[in-house]
Amino acid sequence: MEEVQLGVPAGAVQALDVRFTGSGGEYFRIWIVNLLLTIVTLGLYYPWAKARRLRYFCASTLVGGHALDFHGDPKSMLRGYLLAGALLAMYSLSGKISLPAGIVALLAVAGAYPALVWVALRFRLANTSWRGLRLRFAGTIGGAYRALLPAVVPVVLFISLGALVRQRTEVPGHLLHPGLALGVLLSMLSIPALAPLVLWLFKRYQHGHLALGEECGRLTAGPGPFYLLAVKIALVFALTLLLLMAGPIILAGGPAGYRNRLLVLLLLAFAYLVVLVIVGAYAVARLQNLLWSNTASARIRFGSALRALPYIRLAVTNLVLVIVTLGLYWPFAATALARMRLEAMAIQLDVPADELSAEPRRDDDATGDAAGDLFGLDIGF
Repeated sequence: MEEVQLGVPAGAVQALDVRFTGSGGEYFRIWIVNLLLTIVTLGLYYPWAKARRLRYFCASTLVGGHALDFHGDPKSMLRGYLLAGALLAMYSLSGKISLPAGIVALLAVAGAYPALVWVALRFRLANTSWRGLRLRFAGTIGGAYRALLPAVVPVVLFISLGALVRQRTEVPGHLLHPGLALGVLLSMLSIPALAPLVLWLFKRYQHGHLALGEECGRLTAGPGPFYLLAVKIALVFALTLLLLMAGPIILAGGPAGYRNRLLVLLLLAFAYLVVLVIVGAYAVARLQNLLWSNTASARIRFGSALRALPYIRLAVTNLVLVIVTLGLYWPFAATALARMRLEAMAIQLDVPADELSAEPRRDDDATGDAAGDLFGLDIGF
């Protein structure tokens, strides 16, 4: 992926290396305890489990020789999960009461979604620090609505119109109105057509408001590269699907019998899972390079050179080992993927890091941080 060389003022440039020091063995001990306690508590321990995981991965990530730190309060995170669960339960129950109630609940959830994302971004960055300086998210709640409404509106229209179609088709002898059918079709087609634009709008909002001290980032890439990436991902999906599914499909034409059918089904399921892993790894690698190679502030610029093929090989290898070990290899897979992604990053400063980390934090509005602590919502990068 071609990097955009952002302008850096003349003078000495300090490069900060990014290293990941975590290991699968260390994380396995954290992961297995988190898993068992989450099961025993019927999920209530999950916020504490996530906080432990984030602290470990932050403490294992060294930027310029200094580890990141995560300060999130699990109790606040629990309130956030309970709030999200309440919203989903409200939507689910309202849909069973009546169609109008379900649509009203859907509109309420969709209307709250951008605000919750804003709170989540504020929470994550306000509770992450480097060299004792807290990061922050400088975006506004209005910016969240402008960035996410193009994603929310088509989905709401599709779900609402689909519910109307289902209700009307359940009435015997009732003909479906052509305009309603056309509305469902157009709203369905608009979702994939707008997906790259929606991703660009959100990432421009997200990366354009990352702040450390007085530095605030910006995303210089336009929507064009996101549409190009979407085309490449679609081509990779089609090609890998064709290549990996051909064998099981040919085998399906062989001798009939229970064992053969079962073997074909298992091979088809595994092949499709491999396809998803390959496409997902390719998308992650290309998107990381696109985003971070085009993110910068006045005195800080980022870069990423994550190679797609090695990352795909690692992801597929991890998949096989996770399946063979019945999931027990997952902590080793997670740390290996994190190491490859993080160590592909590059950070350059045109100011000494000591001077940057000594700058006071400018906090024009503490409302977002207060809301983040209240609801405990979290979103990752």
